[in-house]
Order: sequence, then C-alpha cells, then structure tokens
Amino acid sequence: MSLSVDVKKVYDWENYCYVNVKNISTGEQYSEYNPATKYLAWGSMAIGIGEITQINYKDVYLRHLFMNKLSTISNVMPVTLDDVRKNIGLKTNVASETKVNGSIEYLNLCIGN
Repeated sequence: MSLSVDVKKVYDWENYCYVNVKNISTGEQYSEYNPATKYLAWGSMAIGIGEITQINYKDVYLRHLFMNKLSTISNVMPVTLDDVRKNIGLKTNVASETKVNGSIEYLNLCIGN
C-alpha cells in the first residue's frame, strides 16, 4: 500500500508545507514538500502515528526523538518541536499505535527480533 499524505488541515499549508524548487538542468520550477513536512509524513510509518494533532504533537516529537536516538545512521534530529507544531493537521494513512505497542515494536526492530 502506498503512503497517502494530506496537509490541507495544516495552518497555512500552501505556504508552509511546500517549497518551490528549480530543476537545474531544465529550469523547470515545481513544488515539493518542505523537508520537515516530508520527514514527518514518511516518519509516521516508523512511529505509528498517522495524524498530528494539538493533543499529540509533543508525543509525535518524542517518538521521533526516541527513534533517532536508537538509530545507528545519524544522531542529528532533523525536526524540532516547533516543526512538529507547525505541521499540526498533517494526516497520513498510517494506523495509530498505542505508546506501549509502538515502543515494543520499534525496539524489536532495532534488536532484530
């Protein structure tokens, strides 16, 4: 199943969630997701939260921080709490996991079980 991303409920989504990019070889301009929005959308699969809300945005940040700290790839956190707050309303088709189930599932992936 492909990842579906909906940003229309993010405040000022047209200006915040997208950036204009210019193709160097063709000169064509196009829009793509802001790096924070892109990271949060794709990362929703890893943290088990499919929608960022006013109630859960701090939990979304903490799950990304937890995942990042366990990662052997990088220790640089690519988003801030403010980035997550600005993406309140971002919704994907990822099923939400409880805190306990999500943490156990991620730990099992990290240790190879």
